[in-house]
Amino acid sequence: MDFFIATLSVMIIFYLLRVNVVYSMPNVLFQVIMYFVVTALTLSLVYFVNFKLLNIVLLAMIGSAFFQLGTRAYTLGKEFDSVKISLAKIDTYNKVKFKAWPNVYFILLESFHSGRAMKLIYDYNNAAFESGLKSKDFVVYDNTYSNYNMTLTSLLGTYLMDHHYYKAVTGLADHAFARKIITGNDYNPVLTIFKKNGYAIQYLLKDGDLVHSKINDLIDYTFTENNCATTPVILFKKGLLCKAYFLITAGSTQSTFKNSEYIEKVKRKIKESSQEKNSHLNFIKIGALHSPNRVKQAPQLQKLGLIDKEYWAHAWKYLDYWIDEYKGIYKRASDEASDLVDYILKVDSDAVIILMGDHGAYRYRGLTPENRSIGPDKEIPLSTLTVDFFGAFLAIRWPKGARSFTQDLKVISNVNVFRYLFYNLSGDEDLLKTKVEDKTYYRGSGNQVFEVVRDGSPLTQWKPL
Repeated sequence: MDFFIATLSVMIIFYLLRVNVVYSMPNVLFQVIMYFVVTALTLSLVYFVNFKLLNIVLLAMIGSAFFQLGTRAYTLGKEFDSVKISLAKIDTYNKVKFKAWPNVYFILLESFHSGRAMKLIYDYNNAAFESGLKSKDFVVYDNTYSNYNMTLTSLLGTYLMDHHYYKAVTGLADHAFARKIITGNDYNPVLTIFKKNGYAIQYLLKDGDLVHSKINDLIDYTFTENNCATTPVILFKKGLLCKAYFLITAGSTQSTFKNSEYIEKVKRKIKESSQEKNSHLNFIKIGALHSPNRVKQAPQLQKLGLIDKEYWAHAWKYLDYWIDEYKGIYKRASDEASDLVDYILKVDSDAVIILMGDHGAYRYRGLTPENRSIGPDKEIPLSTLTVDFFGAFLAIRWPKGARSFTQDLKVISNVNVFRYLFYNLSGDEDLLKTKVEDKTYYRGSGNQVFEVVRDGSPLTQWKPL
């Protein structure tokens, strides 16, 4: 009986620690060997010393938990500081009154480059895609750069209508506080303004990755809010406990949809909503992909026998295949976006549609502003690196009767898009006084933040803040 208890306890401990194991040992064979060998060794020790070692292991885990709690409290303080919006701006936002109420479709395009970036980095011409959009009354802003270089950080700036300068970034460029703002649990200026003007807000997303698991009442409808990253069972992502947690708390284990199923669900909900009396903000995410973060994400990298550390050190060396790969991904994403736009306009001819790329696709992953060398006496220009990381697509179908100056803007970035939209819907001149600078920021090693684009022009030298 003692041996059975010891066995069960050690298995539970190693299951709890499996995330660290997987990240430390990407090779599956090594993971299996580690589980069997270390578990057997620990079992023997635990059994023969009357569970004293088990107590030591548990004590270490408790200590680790308290350490993480302390670092989380520290990060939380930084989060609040990073998303503070001035009272003067909040007062302006609270006074915005729309004079027109078209349905708004905010379509976030994952890792989707601008036409200029595609030509420079991939020698790809997307003129047909852009021409199709222009024929449907879109304005395509080709000289556009995302303000930040990851989805959550980019989207957070868009919804805040302000800069946050990566102040609360943790882990893999993840803004720990972002999801609570994106789903309106904490102050979200964009959602608040729409809601105050009578809009229903719908998050028509393929999965729950961008949302908080406890969505605020500002959002009226969502396909799924199941996201392990914001639950007490984060260590069990994609595991049985995570599914059990959502079955108990949400009544469903569904956390993602197949792409074809997702697009059809979006279309059905759009058609249904377009027939309702009140206006809607619909948030949708489609688009392309960025180059792999890890070896296991790409068969082409696995065939080379690489491990993650080798890949991370010089990723750009192994991404020649990515050029053709991304062209195909981009073409399919363009076709999907065109098809969705056509459907929206078929059921809602007055629709306002925003097609916004969140960041670039990282052809030159692994290069830094300090080290751009790709061979003897050859290096990637800093401006090209900027375009690779931040050169993002933006096209907007403005409301009917939109102010001409917004259509003629030479420079616009994500943090100001909704500000200009609200100005067009309300005519409130005070909104323009809240405009923030169209600048782009990069977070480098040691959490150093650089200004890399100013007013649509990449800087010749990245400027540390």
